[in-house]
Amino acid sequence: LADGWMRQKTFTQKTQALAETKKEMEAERTRVSQEREQYQSGLNQFLSQPEPQPPSEELFESDPLAYMKAKDDFRDLQAQRSQAQAELQRVQGERMRDANLQRQEYLQSESHKLVYLIPEWRDENVASKEKTAIREYGMSVGYSQEEMDSIGDSRAIALMRKSLLFDSMTQKG
Repeated sequence: LADGWMRQKTFTQKTQALAETKKEMEAERTRVSQEREQYQSGLNQFLSQPEPQPPSEELFESDPLAYMKAKDDFRDLQAQRSQAQAELQRVQGERMRDANLQRQEYLQSESHKLVYLIPEWRDENVASKEKTAIREYGMSVGYSQEEMDSIGDSRAIALMRKSLLFDSMTQKG
């Protein structure tokens, strides 16, 4: 009895430590996401400023030295804008990768939940056949192929399966 209690206590402590670590990681993910948003906002603000104009030939005629300085400043601004544009694309790419990663994590989590909601799906053959039937059923009631492909919520899939089973039972009788 004491050994069981100690195992339970250890398990609870480890579970709580894992939950705390997960919470810290989520907080860090949120912080990084907010910093990235601010950075992207600054880049957008910089790029929304009017496009720099090259120095005029009149300036060259009146003050060649000022013309050369203005030309260097123009070239520097163009280079900065080009770098900012490349950086903006990089940041947007990172945000897309993060969003895709979060979507994949969500889909994986929902996939694991399906096995608990639909225990029969532990058998891959049954799961495969029923998933195909659910897809066809969904399209027969008005969902598009894209909509069926984008369903990720395990509850929606389980509900659609129940609806399919109900309809197939009532049509037989």
